[in-house]
Amino acid sequence: MAVIIASVEPGSPAQRAGVAAGMGLISINGQPIRDVLDYRFYMTDPLLDLRLETEQGPKEVRVRKAEYDDLGLAFDTYLMDRQHHCRNKCIFCFVDQLPRGLRDTLYFKDDDSRMSFLFGSYVTLTNQTEEDIRRIIKMHISPINISVHTTNPRLRVEMLGNPRSGEVLDYIPMLTEAGIQVNTQLVLCPGVNDGPELRRSLHDLARYAPNLQSIALVPVGLTCHRDGLHPLRPLTGDEARDILDLSEEFNRELVENGGRRLAFAADELVYSATLRQWMTHSGIDIAASKGTEVYAVWGGTVDAVYEDDALGVTVEISHSDGLRTTYANLAAEPPVKEGQRVNANAPIGQIGATALAECADPSHLHFEIHKDGKAVDPLDYVLLIEG
Repeated sequence: MAVIIASVEPGSPAQRAGVAAGMGLISINGQPIRDVLDYRFYMTDPLLDLRLETEQGPKEVRVRKAEYDDLGLAFDTYLMDRQHHCRNKCIFCFVDQLPRGLRDTLYFKDDDSRMSFLFGSYVTLTNQTEEDIRRIIKMHISPINISVHTTNPRLRVEMLGNPRSGEVLDYIPMLTEAGIQVNTQLVLCPGVNDGPELRRSLHDLARYAPNLQSIALVPVGLTCHRDGLHPLRPLTGDEARDILDLSEEFNRELVENGGRRLAFAADELVYSATLRQWMTHSGIDIAASKGTEVYAVWGGTVDAVYEDDALGVTVEISHSDGLRTTYANLAAEPPVKEGQRVNANAPIGQIGATALAECADPSHLHFEIHKDGKAVDPLDYVLLIEG
């Protein structure tokens, strides 16, 4: 089935070859085009034979362009077809917990591997077939973010409410063995997939490293709109501490055996003494007295200086290799400004007490590192020395 072309960029290779809006794109170099992934993958060659559907019937045109240059075609939607709807009935689904009367788009449950690659969303794989997995491998669509929740096939069927939930776990080693990088998450529901089940899931997933890149431990999010849904409750403090202990033991074992941390900072559970609840924490807090000088860990450019509602006075610095560091809970009026170039070890502020969300904690610097826009564990990048 042809994908209708919505517009053609003026002066583009496609326009020069006679392609016009309203035509349907059937194939490129004999390869059927179903969606944006097909289009992006097969349009990179410098010589392309396009098969088009027109009012007069099928038409073939040849396009010459520089390798990797865009053809210049635009379509009605970024996916070039409909977004894949979730077929699961997860016991913790946040969409099911929304109040009525919101805009329709908030109630749409997506479970689309293309969205995972393009926008970083997580998928359960229950929409995928082996053919879909082979296509991901052929196109080397990487990374893929997968909502695993448990590696126990029977329990996964119960948690996701989909009979395919257990069998599709076999797709994970297919992907990692083919060189596809995979990030995973486990939404932790007390009494369901924590404790021994969590230990099993962590060790099962570790077998797929190094291409399995991370295991995010996410506390179940609950609202007051749960009438008729599976009975769940938040994690208690003791349960959260057990999860932290287990994940730290797991990471330590990996490092001692020559590996790297997998279950770490991006969604680690941290107790907020200020808010009196267990929550996620995207960095680390480094104990230091108020007024202590804070220095840039690497050279870079100051991206932003601002006061965050929760973390207080904040300085963000971009570095090479897609890295960005964030320094928060600083004193007012840090001595740097947006756009300023700073060297490694340059002073960028002092420890303050401006983080309202952490004001009950001892004096500290809140420090984060992001790699390509995603939070990573700072301890994988810097060495902290007491003194």
